[in-house]
Amino acid sequence: MTVVEIPGRPIAKQRARTVNGRTYTPPRTRHFEELVAMYCRATGARFAGHVSVSITLCAKHRLAGDLDNYAKSILDGMVKGEMIKDDRLVDKLVIERVEQADVDCSYVEVRTRGE
Repeated sequence: MTVVEIPGRPIAKQRARTVNGRTYTPPRTRHFEELVAMYCRATGARFAGHVSVSITLCAKHRLAGDLDNYAKSILDGMVKGEMIKDDRLVDKLVIERVEQADVDCSYVEVRTRGE
């Protein structure tokens, strides 16, 4: 099992935007995916086959986004960081939101296990 802790407030995947016929990912989402990729790359872990992923989102204040959109931005970052080959290879996904009002914690913990 590989555990990655990404510091900072989790960002939910935002809808792609189109301007002048060009489609792009909003900068806030793109930067968060790049942060996830950097931390995944640093582990040196590479999973070529099917995987199980468990995600814990920790924040001091309630996260407003849908859990599936947080998962999407994290999984896309894992693919960019080459930790997983394709997010279609995720057979099991567990995601939970943890609110820590008394502690200033903002991070994402991702546990990945190959099958």
